[in-house]
Amino acid sequence: MKFFVKAKAWQLFLIVFGGMVPGYVIFATHEVWSIPSLQIVFVSMAAGLTWAYVWIFGWLWSLGMELNRRMPVTGRRKTRLFRLALTCVVLYLVVFMSLFVAQTVGNLALSKILFVGKFVLCGIAFFASVAWCYVMYFVTKALSRLPAYRGLTRLQYVGLFLLVWVFPLGMWFVQPRVNALFASDEAVHT
Repeated sequence: MKFFVKAKAWQLFLIVFGGMVPGYVIFATHEVWSIPSLQIVFVSMAAGLTWAYVWIFGWLWSLGMELNRRMPVTGRRKTRLFRLALTCVVLYLVVFMSLFVAQTVGNLALSKILFVGKFVLCGIAFFASVAWCYVMYFVTKALSRLPAYRGLTRLQYVGLFLLVWVFPLGMWFVQPRVNALFASDEAVHT
């Protein structure tokens, strides 16, 4: 997981969004290629989104765990709730994407489950949204304890929170500072 904290912002960007490109190319050109069914199109888009979210969740997991590990023992936060929240968000994504693909493919056996599942999914979506907010809060809190971010005002803290939330934009501002922290730590240890 140290890859995420040592990678450059452009590398993360290419990995995350490079995996989404084939799905969107298929979506945009499915009529040109004469793909007979939209099922292939939607499944390829779901696969691209899943690819992107796996890397985004990996980045958040690495930032949360590695930055917390860098704190002095007295300043460390407990990671149990962070791990649980991120696991809940990942499970929600898996359930949502599998229901999306099942509905797109048109599996009749699942259609009855999907009707009830949509109501249950609304409740789970709310819980996953709260868990997602906590993951962002945890990572922002860990970032705010870095030397580059010490002494933030409340407005600056909200700005940092939004940078973490809006992954593609925020990674270009956050990742260079994380890279600098880990590069200086490696220079001290070698």
